[in-house]
Amino acid sequence: MKNTLKRLLVFFGLCCYLCTFSQVSEDFSDGDFSNNPSWNGTIENFIITQKNELQLNASTAAVSFLTTPSKAIKNACWEASFAINYNPSSANYACFYLTAESELLLETKGYFVQIGNTPDEVSLYRQDGSSKEKIIDGIDGRVNRNPVHIRVKVSCDSLGNWALYSKRDDETGFVTEGFVQDNTYKTSHYAGVLFKNSASTGKAYLVDSIFINGEEYPEPPYIPVVRYDKPKKGDLLINEVLFNNTDNSNEYVEIFNTTAVALDVSGLRVTTQMSDGTLNTGGLIPQGTILSAQGYLALSKNPSMDSIHYNCPAYSKFTSMTSWATLNNEGATIVLCNNTNDTLFDIMTYSPNWHHPLIQNSKGVALEKINPQLNSNEAEHWHSASSEQNYGTPGYQNSQFIYLTSIQKKSEFWLEKAVFSPNNDGYDDLVQLNYRFNETAWMANITIFDASGKIIKRFNKNELLSTEGLLFWNGKTDNNRLADAGIYIIYIETTNTMLSKTNRYKLICVLSA
Repeated sequence: MKNTLKRLLVFFGLCCYLCTFSQVSEDFSDGDFSNNPSWNGTIENFIITQKNELQLNASTAAVSFLTTPSKAIKNACWEASFAINYNPSSANYACFYLTAESELLLETKGYFVQIGNTPDEVSLYRQDGSSKEKIIDGIDGRVNRNPVHIRVKVSCDSLGNWALYSKRDDETGFVTEGFVQDNTYKTSHYAGVLFKNSASTGKAYLVDSIFINGEEYPEPPYIPVVRYDKPKKGDLLINEVLFNNTDNSNEYVEIFNTTAVALDVSGLRVTTQMSDGTLNTGGLIPQGTILSAQGYLALSKNPSMDSIHYNCPAYSKFTSMTSWATLNNEGATIVLCNNTNDTLFDIMTYSPNWHHPLIQNSKGVALEKINPQLNSNEAEHWHSASSEQNYGTPGYQNSQFIYLTSIQKKSEFWLEKAVFSPNNDGYDDLVQLNYRFNETAWMANITIFDASGKIIKRFNKNELLSTEGLLFWNGKTDNNRLADAGIYIIYIETTNTMLSKTNRYKLICVLSA
C-alpha cells in the first residue's frame, strides 16, 4: 500500500480542492497510534506492523474500534486503504467511520462505509444510535475475493450530497458506488475504524493511508429562550367583531393586549355562550401565538381572505383558527376565556342594532370599539367601522379609535368637541362627554333635547358614575334612528345623596349634516 501513497495524495488533493483544511493525515509511519494523531478505543486489539500499517490483533471473536478527533463533514473528503486477508461476510467486515458524535461507535450517530456483508459490497450507512440504514447500496460482489485490497473514497458537499467510490488493487481508477442526498447530521467529533471478526480472523484486517479533509458547519448562534407571560384577568379585551361576513370574507374577532408586555395567548378559547349559560366548543388559539404589548390580534378561520378583503396593511396581525363558533347575525354573546373555561378574560353581548343608523345593510361591516380599554358590553362603546376603511380594520387600530386623554377640568361636565357628524366616515362620528368629580357617589340623569325642546334621547336613569369618565352619543334617538342635523341640548342632572347635593348642567352640541 505504501507504493501508491504519493499518487493517492496528489489525487486526493485534486478531488478535495474545496476543503479548507486537513484534519487527519495518518499513515502510521511513526510506528505509533497514540500520538499525532491519537487513537482511542479497544487499543489492546491493535498493533502497528513492520510495514507501518494498523492491524487488528484480536485473539477471539470481537468487535474492535479506534477513533480520532475529526470535525470534517461539510465540503469534506475521506480516504483510506483496507486489506482483508479473508473473504468478508456478514460476520467479518470492516467499517470506516467518516463522522461520529461519540467515541462509542456501536451507539453513535453519524455516517460510515462498510466493506463486506452478505452481498460482498462497499456501501454507505447512516447510523442513528443503535439502528443503521443503508443510504448508498454499493455494487454487489465488489469484495467477493480473498484477499481484499481496496481503497475507499467518499465526498460530501455543503448540501449533504454524498458520493462513494472504491478502487481495488487490480483497477486503475475509482469505481462509482453511488450517490445520495442526506443531511440528517451536520456535526462530527470523531472519525474511526471498526472491525468485526470471527475467532479465526482476528488478524486478518489492516488499514493505512487515512486522509480526511473538510470543514465543519458553524455552530448555530445562541438564541436565548424567551418566556412570555400568560395573561391574567383584565389583560385581554375584545376590540372588534365581524359577525355578518360577506361571501369573500370570514367572521373574525379581534383582541387587544392592555398590558405593557407581550403575552402568550396560546390555547385561549374564543367561543359563544348558549342560552343556558354554558359555552360552545368554539376554537383554541394556536400554540406559539404571542400578542405584543398594546397589540391587536385578529382571529379568523381564513386570515388571508380577510386581509385581502379589508385591504389590511402589512403590520396587521392575524392568526388562523382551525375551529370556530359561528357568530349569529341577530346577536350573540362572545366569550374569551382559557381552555378550561374557568378564567374569563372578556365577554361581549352584541346586537346588530349597535351599528350606525346609516348602515342599511350590515353585511361585511365590523363593529369596532372606540377605544380598546373601554367596557366591551356597553353599546355606546361600539361603532360601525368606517366606510373609508372598507368597514373593517382587523389586526390593527380601529378606524373609530378615540384617545382617552386626561383633559384639564374646566367644569364637572364638558364636551371634547361641540360639533360632530355621525356619517360613519371615521371622523367625529361621536360626541364625547367628559366628566370629573372630586367626590364619589354621584348619580346622573342625562337627557338630550332638540332645539324645539322635544326629548329625543334618554340615557340610563340615575346611573352611578365614577369620579372620572366619558360618555358618548352617536346621534341615535330613542327609536334607534339618526337624529336630524341641528342644535341639541344635553341636559344633565346629578345627585349625591351622601352630600345632599343636586347640580344641573346644560351643554350645547351641533349635529352636522
